[in-house]
Amino acid sequence: MENNEIKRLIPIIEEKLSSLIILCQQQLQAGFVSLKIRDNVEGILLQERRTLDKIIRSYFEKNIFSINKLHNTSKTFFPFCDKQSELDAVYKKIKIDSLKTFDPKLYSLINKYQPYNSRYGWIKDLQTYSNLSHNVLIAVTKKDSLDEIHIGGVHIFSPNMHLRYVQINNILIRELITKNGEIVSADLDDEIKNILNIKHKYYIQGTKINVLLLCKQGLELIKELIQDFL
Repeated sequence: MENNEIKRLIPIIEEKLSSLIILCQQQLQAGFVSLKIRDNVEGILLQERRTLDKIIRSYFEKNIFSINKLHNTSKTFFPFCDKQSELDAVYKKIKIDSLKTFDPKLYSLINKYQPYNSRYGWIKDLQTYSNLSHNVLIAVTKKDSLDEIHIGGVHIFSPNMHLRYVQINNILIRELITKNGEIVSADLDDEIKNILNIKHKYYIQGTKINVLLLCKQGLELIKELIQDFL
């Protein structure tokens, strides 16, 4: 897949996420999760999961398969490993005994985006729930207080904080002031503001996974990988 074709997926996913947020806001008082919300969540997570594979596959096609006599592109995918030692085992399927030796740059990048690194621990959820299968979503009404902020894959929370012109993972927070868990003042980009303003959270039943935030994190991850790999 051409790099430009992959990059064109970003605005498509952004539009789907914006539509999902609007839908959630429209169903604010419903107190349950409609089939449309569930299908939209699953569609976004699955597209994000597949886009990660496309990014890795594109790198292999341009930097590895074109140089080496390896052509098994169907087995190239974005790996999710619980331990660093598992990375080599993943690529032995395409006759690469040691990815670290074979392509140190690729190994370093893939190693960076693994769930055993605390910053990207949530990535395992993207892998697990890109197909919701029989998992049930539960709508939980959120009080007018702030109990979590996820920005660019970073989880930030303080019931009393004052951020001004702080940049986190290339996302500028012009101002965010909270007091006793409530937002006092905020000057944020619309995409962040929309998520903070949603009065419903949609959790996967039996977990603490907020699927709207997971969709947002997946989108930010794709943007990071495109910068690093393409």
